[in-house]
Amino acid sequence: MSTYGPNTVSGTTTYFLPLTTAFSAPTACSSLYLTDQIPASSGAAPGQMFAYDAKYQSVAGGGPLCMPTEVSLWWSQASSSQTTAVTELGGYTFNCPKEYSTFLASAANSETTTIGCCPSAYSYAGLYAVGDPGQCYSVIPAGTITYLQPQSNTALTWTTTSSTFASPYTMVAVQVNGFIVPNPNSAAATSTSSTSSTSSTSITSPTQTQGSSSGLSEGAKAGIGVAVALGVIGILALLGAWLLVRRRRQAYAAPPENTPPYQPYQHGEVQQTGPPLEMGGRKEHYDPPAELGNEQAAAELDGRPH
Repeated sequence: MSTYGPNTVSGTTTYFLPLTTAFSAPTACSSLYLTDQIPASSGAAPGQMFAYDAKYQSVAGGGPLCMPTEVSLWWSQASSSQTTAVTELGGYTFNCPKEYSTFLASAANSETTTIGCCPSAYSYAGLYAVGDPGQCYSVIPAGTITYLQPQSNTALTWTTTSSTFASPYTMVAVQVNGFIVPNPNSAAATSTSSTSSTSSTSITSPTQTQGSSSGLSEGAKAGIGVAVALGVIGILALLGAWLLVRRRRQAYAAPPENTPPYQPYQHGEVQQTGPPLEMGGRKEHYDPPAELGNEQAAAELDGRPH
């Protein structure tokens, strides 16, 4: 499905005209104006003038095409008495004309986006309906403006007229509005692309797994050998250190072979373990101090001088 619609609601059918490319108007269109109002009298000020009018080429009897055909059909329905058919711009694709800019992109509902376009050099006054200009405006400096205007209600003759304005004039440009709805074909294409990518990944994964498990590289083998050797050396070093510490502890704990057995010390006596020492031909031995009793006789002192 390349186009959206038509849609019928309550007896009214809506047709959508897609704008697949950005229409490029000739440069002269920016200064080609016309008014739909017949002059009240000769020399009278014209009514409201419009720029980028879709019917300019037809009423001028030739000249540049300032709007694409889709916009001309959309704009002309405002003067039609048809009530059971409506034409809208857009659908799956909508592109503002090249000389226009998007001033509005608002969600009309969960699926539809409303687009409002005006000439890039104009200001945006708000969204207007088709056939009701006023959405796009620009203030032109005071001076002379040349434009097309009809001569009567019945005659199909349009003449070129010029008027001089003493103050700035507000020019209105025809707006280009439409809608964008999501294209189910694009969503399906995106889904298919995603599925294909997933399938491709699932097919190539086993090949990568098989290649990675085919064997260890030479570098990996060398690394494992070095690690095992270092581990064995470390274990032997720890074992040797443990044996050395154990032997030292046993050496400190064992008593000397010639050490006599321990005998407890008794108060008041001295144990003589060898022969008494001789001093001056007399045997000397150490007598512990005698305990002093309460009735011990006092030693007599020699009163002779020394």
